[in-house]
Amino acid sequence: MRSVFRARDITSFHGAALERNGRAVLLLGAKEAGKSTAAAMLMQSGWTLLSDDLVRVKQNGDHWMVPTGFCHLKISLHTAQTLGFDPHQLHRRWTIPGAPEDSRINKFVLECNAPALPETPLHAIFVIGERGPRDSGIQLKPMSGVDRLRALFGNLTIDPCIVTPPSPEQLRIVNRLLSDIEVQAVSFPNGIISGLTLPRSFQ
Repeated sequence: MRSVFRARDITSFHGAALERNGRAVLLLGAKEAGKSTAAAMLMQSGWTLLSDDLVRVKQNGDHWMVPTGFCHLKISLHTAQTLGFDPHQLHRRWTIPGAPEDSRINKFVLECNAPALPETPLHAIFVIGERGPRDSGIQLKPMSGVDRLRALFGNLTIDPCIVTPPSPEQLRIVNRLLSDIEVQAVSFPNGIISGLTLPRSFQ
């Protein structure tokens, strides 16, 4: 699908998008930053998953929209058990004969937790950074212009078969997003916690 998006010049990001009260947030971060774990914790706090791993962002008039996409969240056995899910009631990413049992590779899958609209207005983009103390809750921090630019370009979906520079359309969309949408760094508490206290920006 990433190759199809790139061939059609459809802009998407490697992240997770969730919705609450008719507004979407996009979670970005480096590999192993904890995007899926953070998304699972937010789902436990009443958020609806819109898309995981491959998140489209498109402009509709004066609004930026997140179309509902592949809303199956992949989590490890530890995350599933800590958040109170029964692994025996969850599907695995791969179910073919010979699929690995290690949940770090063949992860468990959380389905969409509520019906979603075809697309949802994008409210904010949060870039996941280092974890904070376990009792700290979610902490938001401003980012410099350079860091915001680096975060968006660094998380653009790329074609896994052919590495190419961002297209003119991707450049346009990233520049407009930086102008129109709030981009902040976010620090989640260390560990996996159900029922987080959320800052107002997340409401």
